[in-house]
Amino acid sequence: MLKFQDKIKILSQLENLRSLTNKTGSSIIYSKIDTKIQKLNEEQFHLFVVRQFKQGKTTLINAIL
Repeated sequence: MLKFQDKIKILSQLENLRSLTNKTGSSIIYSKIDTKIQKLNEEQFHLFVVRQFKQGKTTLINAIL
């Protein structure tokens, strides 16, 4: 997990990069960077647990929660 200070540094660098791409007119790169900034601000993650039937997936997920 990212530390708060690391997250702030990454967001700052991404915002600087987004600003530069906006000035150069690179809308595709600007859009991709903007999406990454939004995802970093959401603080979400996706967890996929795949295994055969009756192998403890639900037990594992309940233990994590």
